[in-house]
Amino acid sequence: MTLASTGFPVELRSTGAPIAAFRRWLGDVAVVPQGRGHLGLRMRRAAAPPAILVGADIPGLTADHIRQAAARLADHPVVIGPAHDGGYYLIGVSAPARWLFAPMAWGTATVLATTLGRCAARGVVPGILSPLADLDRPEDLGEWSGL
Repeated sequence: MTLASTGFPVELRSTGAPIAAFRRWLGDVAVVPQGRGHLGLRMRRAAAPPAILVGADIPGLTADHIRQAAARLADHPVVIGPAHDGGYYLIGVSAPARWLFAPMAWGTATVLATTLGRCAARGVVPGILSPLADLDRPEDLGEWSGL
């Protein structure tokens, strides 16, 4: 498991399946229900700083991406891994930042721009990682046909 190989504590936030099923599948990983609400509310609950939140749909994600995010949090209050589709695959915070997760058009091509605008409005300069592709739609599978 990519996240476990970083050496950082890992907590899986889940929805849609019994927690016991995730534990059987993944082994000794902390599994916690995400709870209800829009994506921002679910991420806000998980983002007790310092925290790095990562999507589960990023085949190109490596342990180095997580280590880079952690290193950037030493110099930036927010770190973002942009996704090719206009969203992000990773967001990290070194201090409370509830404003990052306020309602927006989650799951659209404007998520990254909206997030960067929120940072700029508060004078926050985020650390930016290299972009990666995520798998949101069936047509996204074309890039990962070798998996």
